[in-house]
Amino acid sequence: LSAQVDAAVRDLAAAGCVRVHEAEAGGGSEALEPTALGRIASFYYLHYSTVEQFHRRIGPASDVPDLLRV
Repeated sequence: LSAQVDAAVRDLAAAGCVRVHEAEAGGGSEALEPTALGRIASFYYLHYSTVEQFHRRIGPASDVPDLLRV
């Protein structure tokens, strides 16, 4: 079970849906923090890989035709 959780956290972090904060000195476990992308995926019930694709393909200079190509 621990390996599955670790793999899921790695996938979500790679997709930009969560940030993993290392444990503080003398602490125990790592902390997870949701990102804006992760919150959007959660709110709209989107798979994390879907928001990852939007994140990679859309930038601040994207216009409507760029959005439609995604």
